Amino acid sequence: MTDSTPKYALLHSAFNRLTKRCMVMTSADLFRWETWCSHGWTEADLSLVVAFINRRIKAKRRWPESLRLHNLIDTDRFALDLQDARGESRRPVETPRARALASIGRTEPQKDTVRTAGEILAAAKAYEDFRKFARGL
Repeated sequence: MTDSTPKYALLHSAFNRLTKRCMVMTSADLFRWETWCSHGWTEADLSLVVAFINRRIKAKRRWPESLRLHNLIDTDRFALDLQDARGESRRPVETPRARALASIGRTEPQKDTVRTAGEILAAAKAYEDFRKFARGL
């Protein structure tokens, strides 16, 4: 049997660093981290969720108590927070150019769209009809 305590101690120190807290790991915390790790989550996931919660706290959409250890690594809550954090991280970031265009009421120009073969043939026929009309003037 291998001792996983150092792994949990590293996660706990990462928790302290990310949340700017100074908590000593107790045996109850050890069991919490063991349960948390059984879901396959990593320190990167913890970091993502803590940053997500901090942004929500700044926006007054979460309470600071969300960063308490027993609230943060509760597996049900953490799974939901991780899902939200991952979804938020996939959103496209607004560029300065898009912000500037939006401020004057413009949007990005549309890219050329692909025309179907029927549209090309209809345009060629319309052009030929126009040429016939122009010759008749």
